[in-house]
Amino acid sequence: LASLIKKGASYLVLVNPTDIDLGIGTEYKIVEATDQYVIFNLLQKP
Repeated sequence: LASLIKKGASYLVLVNPTDIDLGIGTEYKIVEATDQYVIFNLLQKP
């Protein structure tokens, strides 16, 4: 994720997230999460 942030990414969207994917929420703020997708703000910590 660090390389994406260096390239200017502000958000990360994952579809069909697993519990492991949701673990990213310990490092980056979850903007919205459903069973179908999760959106992380890569510029904010939780």
